[in-house]
Amino acid sequence: MLRKGDDIMYIQQESTCGKSRRNILIIIILLLCSGTYVQYVTTRRTDLFSFEPVIPSLRKINDISSIAPPTPLENEMPLACQRADFRWLASDRSYWDGWVSKSFFMRKDGRFTRKNVQIGQDESVCVAVLLGPIPAVSSIKHMPHYAPSDTIIMTAKSESTGAAIPIRLLQHDKQSNVYYASVKFTHHGTWTLDTSVEYRSYFWEQPGIHHYRPNRFTSRNSLTVYKKPNEKSETKALVEQPSDVCDFTEAFALKDSVWIRKEGARELDDVRFEGPHSVFSPSCRLDFDQSCFQSRLTLHIWGDHHLKRNLQHLVGDRPTDMCNQEQQPSYDIDAPILHNMTEIHFGEIDTDIVEHHQRWKLDMQGISRRLPEADAVILGVGNLDMMNMRQHPNDFAKAFMSFLDYTIHDVYPNQRIIVKTTQYFAGHTRALNYGRSEAYAHIMRSAIASLSEQDKQRVMLWDTHQLGYKENACGDSLLSHSHVVDIENAILSNLFI
Repeated sequence: MLRKGDDIMYIQQESTCGKSRRNILIIIILLLCSGTYVQYVTTRRTDLFSFEPVIPSLRKINDISSIAPPTPLENEMPLACQRADFRWLASDRSYWDGWVSKSFFMRKDGRFTRKNVQIGQDESVCVAVLLGPIPAVSSIKHMPHYAPSDTIIMTAKSESTGAAIPIRLLQHDKQSNVYYASVKFTHHGTWTLDTSVEYRSYFWEQPGIHHYRPNRFTSRNSLTVYKKPNEKSETKALVEQPSDVCDFTEAFALKDSVWIRKEGARELDDVRFEGPHSVFSPSCRLDFDQSCFQSRLTLHIWGDHHLKRNLQHLVGDRPTDMCNQEQQPSYDIDAPILHNMTEIHFGEIDTDIVEHHQRWKLDMQGISRRLPEADAVILGVGNLDMMNMRQHPNDFAKAFMSFLDYTIHDVYPNQRIIVKTTQYFAGHTRALNYGRSEAYAHIMRSAIASLSEQDKQRVMLWDTHQLGYKENACGDSLLSHSHVVDIENAILSNLFI
């Protein structure tokens, strides 16, 4: 029961409590404001106004800092070289003085010999190179390298038949001055090794600051390959078309293929790829599969002028001078080219990837959406990057991995994608040399090999670099003669199967 004056005391208590709450609220607001001010003062202006992009893929387009370059493929010791004791060979001074570089054929069992070697047709033998001291030492950074430290161009040649086999050498994992390869000889004759050491100690990565002084020499011994008996003729040895069909899912499917001068190619029973001066004898059965373009397909092609040359040959628009880059038509990507039952849209990528990958990701994504949906896609980039003297191969490795990943998962997530390697080059001109040529192609091989098993089901490598042979090049350029482009297209036709 309220007594007189109780209501006044109640009102006074309420007023006191209200003031306390207001004071507490003011203190909390002041603390929050002071905390915000401290954060504003200590935070960089760029971070303060950062935000997540509205479209998640925009970060993927622009930021490649988190992209890891592909792991370089590891080399396996070929069977023909497994019994060779390279460590002993490089250190025993009774056989080698350690100063003069030399190349030689090993015995058929893989052991070293100073004598000439003899084998029969279709047999393999190990070849090796021992390099002398490095003339200058470079500071080698701990980073991936996509070609050996020393660039060596080796060709097995038979003067009697006019045949030549370009050989890709592997560097020994422990004895770094030893290089080796296994070579299968399908053609008879007496063979020697022509060797040219182009650069040492990764100098090929930055040719703009290193002189080109190749060291050329011939093998210390020779190889005699005896003719295979021919049941059809007692007087003529026959080189038959290989029975095994080329498996282009395997790396270097055309390894040990032979280029033969025309006058020495009379023993071939079936010439399929013929140039003005030589014919190509593949190490496996290679045919142009016409059926790949007989079905109704929509094909999107994105690439540089080298890929455009493949398209010209494919549709019968062959230039009169294959070594003239100016003799190339311009294709409108919105105006399809019809080849048999295939509708082809060609988009030319006319800049390098490292500096302009953002642009091409956006262009490909936008243009592909307005075109008829593709059944298959062909990519051919990297040559313009390789020609950039200031570009390191590792810069391309990272940018290409980002470009490929975006193409596979964001632009063409359901299509078969065929990736063409960069062009072969031997010699020296500005940024181009054999080492960079090998490295850029190997980056692409490594990138495809590093994909997930699911992605590998629809992404394939079109390895045209393995056809490289200096005699087929147009001078000191990346262009190849017409018959080489025909062989490249034959490989392509088999990738659609």
